Amino acid sequence: MRRGAFYLLWLGFFLLPGFCFSNNICQLNLQELIAREQPFFGQYTQARIRVAGIVVAMKANKVLLARRVGASANERGTWGLLGGRMEERDRDLVVATSREFKEEASLEIHGSRFEYLGRISYHGGDGYFYATYVFLLRLSEAEKPQLSDSEKQKLDRLEFFEPENLPPHLFSTNEEVLGFLAKHGWQKPADELLGKKPL
Repeated sequence: MRRGAFYLLWLGFFLLPGFCFSNNICQLNLQELIAREQPFFGQYTQARIRVAGIVVAMKANKVLLARRVGASANERGTWGLLGGRMEERDRDLVVATSREFKEEASLEIHGSRFEYLGRISYHGGDGYFYATYVFLLRLSEAEKPQLSDSEKQKLDRLEFFEPENLPPHLFSTNEEVLGFLAKHGWQKPADELLGKKPL
């Protein structure tokens, strides 16, 4: 279910997309991000900062999705990207994204491998302004995501999908992300999508 309007800023409102070792937005902490988002709050006084990861199997060029079981009623049974809320303990966006990948898929990922794609923001029906920062990561054949025990009350399945054969019941913000990529070059091989930049 959609809640409010979505705003896709794929060129980045604050900084251009790029790998995190050369992109300052990746080093911002929670309070700095909230301060930057404040002009967009509208009638809301509180914000939640989220991270989401588009994980691509490098050779198969498939995207990793997780099915949610312990979320709110409107999210239960939906498929979505890895990710979640940024926490006060997270030093920056990279740490938050790495933590979510480890918690949800048992993946140990160095932050320099993340490519920042952009952000999505919307006004939620719960009185919060939401901003989701989206990152791209490609996995080698040796890297095998596995559902972690600590997340089994929230997720029940991890699965790779071809971009042209995504499951029904995608979480609404994720549908916006994946739809954008499908329209603007998601069919390209992962190397080409990432500009063949070294990791």
